[in-house]
Amino acid sequence: MIDSIPNPLADKGVQKDIKEKVDELMSRRVTSYNEGVADTIRRLVESAAKWGMSEGFRMGWRVHEVTEGGRR
Repeated sequence: MIDSIPNPLADKGVQKDIKEKVDELMSRRVTSYNEGVADTIRRLVESAAKWGMSEGFRMGWRVHEVTEGGRR
């Protein structure tokens, strides 16, 4: 069993994925002139949070599968 789980943020691949996601979100244009700045920021932050949660779950699931938690 693994004694400690490494920090995924130290991984070069994870850092690259985060940079690509940030670049994607920063390049989005405001689609509605009626949408305020706060609404735009909220939408972008929500999108980033959903992506982060899904990626975190995916990584956690992999750790679970390769440790005793995945044994049947």
